[in-house]
Amino acid sequence: MFTENNVKEPAHSYEDVATTPYIVAKAEYIYHVAKPLYFYVKNREGSIINHFQSLEGLLLSLSELIERFKSDNLFNEHYNELRRIFWGELCFLYRMLDTKFSDNDEKKSSYLRDECNKIVYGVFPELEILYIRYLIFAYIWNIATVNKIS
Repeated sequence: MFTENNVKEPAHSYEDVATTPYIVAKAEYIYHVAKPLYFYVKNREGSIINHFQSLEGLLLSLSELIERFKSDNLFNEHYNELRRIFWGELCFLYRMLDTKFSDNDEKKSSYLRDECNKIVYGVFPELEILYIRYLIFAYIWNIATVNKIS
């Protein structure tokens, strides 16, 4: 599939984000095998995603993914699936910055958030509304939890 579709994996982290959805979209058939044949350990010790700098690779991969779909005129056909992917990656990046990398350079974290927002909301502007709703819900949830404990 990679060769037939002239897809080369990028040399940065999160290369699977830039390639796998496109390869799946190009597949003529997809089969489900009920038996687990592969065990994917995300965020394991020594993984590249445990490094703050690797998050820039995620941003590059998201941009490359959209360019692949647009250049091949597949973007509109797969809009909803791509939007789900981008929402998940946006949430992942924010969660990593808020928890795992919260003690890193605030200036760099702010830059990564801004760049991620530009990429994601630039392609899927409706996700900004969803994120604002999420923030409001989280705020209300925290108030309710604090009040319940008090």
